[in-house]
Amino acid sequence: MAIQFILGNSGTGKTTNLYNKMIEASMKEGHNPIIFLLPEQSNMAAEQEMVMRHPMGGTMDISILSFTRLAFKVFDELNIHTQDILDDFGKSMLIMKLMKEHKEEFSYYGNMMGKTGFVEEIKSILSEFYQYQITDAVLENVLKNLSPQKSLYHKLSDLRILLRAFEEEMQGSYMVTEQILSLLKEVISESELLRGADIYIDGFTGFSPVQYDVLEELMKLGGNVYFAFTMEEEIFGQNDYSEQGLFALEKKTVDKLCMLAQDNQIKVLSHIGRKENYRLAGNKELLHLEQQIFRFPFRVYPKETEMVKVVSAKDAKEEALYVAKTIKEKVMKEGYHYRDFAIITGDLQEQANLWKQVMEQLEIPYFLDFREPLVYNPIVETISMVMELFRTDFSYESVFSLLKTGFLEIEAEQIYRLENYALKHGVRGYSWWSKAFRGGVKGLHEINETRGAFMEKMEKIAPIFLKRLAPAAEYIHALYEFMAENNIEIVCLWGYWIILRKRASEGDFVLYTDVDSSIEHYTKILKMFKVVSIIELVCFFMEVLGAMAGSPVGIFGMFLIGALALAVMRAAISTKRTINELKERKGEKVNRNAVQTGK
Repeated sequence: MAIQFILGNSGTGKTTNLYNKMIEASMKEGHNPIIFLLPEQSNMAAEQEMVMRHPMGGTMDISILSFTRLAFKVFDELNIHTQDILDDFGKSMLIMKLMKEHKEEFSYYGNMMGKTGFVEEIKSILSEFYQYQITDAVLENVLKNLSPQKSLYHKLSDLRILLRAFEEEMQGSYMVTEQILSLLKEVISESELLRGADIYIDGFTGFSPVQYDVLEELMKLGGNVYFAFTMEEEIFGQNDYSEQGLFALEKKTVDKLCMLAQDNQIKVLSHIGRKENYRLAGNKELLHLEQQIFRFPFRVYPKETEMVKVVSAKDAKEEALYVAKTIKEKVMKEGYHYRDFAIITGDLQEQANLWKQVMEQLEIPYFLDFREPLVYNPIVETISMVMELFRTDFSYESVFSLLKTGFLEIEAEQIYRLENYALKHGVRGYSWWSKAFRGGVKGLHEINETRGAFMEKMEKIAPIFLKRLAPAAEYIHALYEFMAENNIEIVCLWGYWIILRKRASEGDFVLYTDVDSSIEHYTKILKMFKVVSIIELVCFFMEVLGAMAGSPVGIFGMFLIGALALAVMRAAISTKRTINELKERKGEKVNRNAVQTGK
């Protein structure tokens, strides 16, 4: 019964050391149970890594778990039935209900219910209360030491009312995810699965109080517990390490775990320090950067760099194109695979469409690591942009985001001229947009016509949206009229699909007026046609086999599916031709043979 720390900088082989220990232990006869404890998001990758590393090609008695999965494993063993878990959406609904019911009791938050993001903030605070064991009694003690004259007193008082109401509402019916570990802490000592187990912990920088409680119980079950932390081994045991130091959080965590071990008379084995950086061994420049970044004083790299480059781009699109072209070049000329590259960017959700467009344009397979909202479709986005337009008082970003959707049926060239004028003269605000632009600018008449066409559509809903407050029914009616005014009718919504229509006599229904968005739109359609074509061809050959066996159904099916496959392939060729025509409009070179044959 002991604990041990594996310490070192990133890339020094701490995780590899843990894998080797686990694999070696699992190969021994009569070994103790082995638990590999990781953050929730790391479990699947760790299972894959273990299968690849293990000589037997499997996890082989090694349980790879998160704290939550560990809890449910123990509950299953002990036949403990938990209450239904209240998910995030359920929590939000319950909080809104309680806020309305207790509105009169609140001294600070009573008038904040309608503010955007307020419920999410309250939900986050309640989650932290459960994680850090902030109970009604704790809040009561804190309030005793605060003056009622301070705003913090009133905030905590309101949160205490809400916490009590939240727990009363859930009592006997529901529990939140954060309460699972509290329940685990109470019953973990009864688990035979964990008794004597060797536990390996990686991927954490710190733990919440309830996680510390669970770890303390795990230490007392008789096996060894191994922790891997990214931290220079020299600071282990230092009492004068700065709280602003690079590894302050890890140092605090290690000290806390040592204290828990000491309190329970558990031995702390000599730590294992990892010095050599295996990950960056062949890249002196990155190794220097890893050793010097956020350290003071730092040393300057003495040579010209080849492996680290800084490139300046005029905008996000040029930046993305440079990155994508560099990846393409390395794959085509230097033998790399696409899976060898990772792109780390600031606000991925904001730039997702840009990266999709660039990657698909260069035919680079990619994965975007963010959750795309289910509500994403052109209609929802347009409605959101209309509301954002009035919320930000016709800011540059909101005006041209809406114009470039194509729903207002204004030509792309006209939009670009208007955008250049707005950027040059700093146009913003409803009052500025609602009046004709003046000055001796070339083409001002055409620019004003575009502005007028845009504002003609906006001014019909402006009286409602410019009000400080209006009934919800008025906003909904105004939005409905806006959609109807633009001759767009929602026929039905189904999952990610939306069916729209407008009268044929009123012209073609074009979803996007800018070329880039149109290319992206048709590329998605082409991919769908390709997949359907492959499926149809497979079915066709299966029907051919049936026809060769003399089956009348097989003969009929062969001709039917053959006709369908041909129709889909013709549609794919037509779509490809449309994409190439759009690319030519952008000035890109297109293989003429590909345009004719649809390759």
